[in-house]
Amino acid sequence: TIHVARGVYDEGCMSASDTKGFNRIVVPAGVRVVADEGRDVTVIEGAMAEPPDARIQNAGSGTNSLRVAFLRDNARMEGFTLRNGFAQAWEAEKGEYGGGVYAAKSSVVVDCTITNCHAVGAAAAYRAKLVNCAVVGNRSVYGYRVAVTDSDGIYGCSFKDTASDQGNQGHLTDVREIVNCTFDDSCPGMRLTTDVAVDVYNSIFLSDPIYSAGTGVICAFKNCILSRTPSASSEKYSLDGDCKVDASFALGRDLSPLSE
Repeated sequence: TIHVARGVYDEGCMSASDTKGFNRIVVPAGVRVVADEGRDVTVIEGAMAEPPDARIQNAGSGTNSLRVAFLRDNARMEGFTLRNGFAQAWEAEKGEYGGGVYAAKSSVVVDCTITNCHAVGAAAAYRAKLVNCAVVGNRSVYGYRVAVTDSDGIYGCSFKDTASDQGNQGHLTDVREIVNCTFDDSCPGMRLTTDVAVDVYNSIFLSDPIYSAGTGVICAFKNCILSRTPSASSEKYSLDGDCKVDASFALGRDLSPLSE
């Protein structure tokens, strides 16, 4: 375990053949990195591309931009604010995903805030499991892969103010388990591509829960509160008897309930 003192960490660059571009930090396989005093006082920052003509569509991502963190197998980060990260390029092999975090699927991000990060897709996090994280104000340059993509699970997380340059089509794409999470109405909850089975437990959606779903998708909602039924065709999802569809349900800006 590596312990990190309070502070703002905004210098240095780490890169290797497998790190999909430039990163402020790379967490080695099996290593746990912990902010001793928590996310409010421990910040790791990425950086936008410089000079401005190196940027993609003026979004800050580009040939020499820095994402915040790259996590290798079974790595773990706890207690940070990860902000102002910019994935590098358009091509997937060069790291267009994950402005905040690009990770092996076995890695975990815990008790972190991921904010103001940018990428072609998966602006906040690509592949990592997220636990008790706040995902706030992240922006995708391209369409549907907005905040988090291709994760095996998110748990106890909140999503707010997600944006895309080409239309808001989901906070999530192809996340396989969602537990105790809250999604604001800045964009739909999910876009599911093909052959994905998704289980959603005890979560709140203030906008369309599923904007679209491809072939072979099955999404099961269990004990959830939905502001509306999903736009996806009815064979793509199920609502158990404990789910509630309530257009009047509302949350404040801090995502606390305004109505029962």
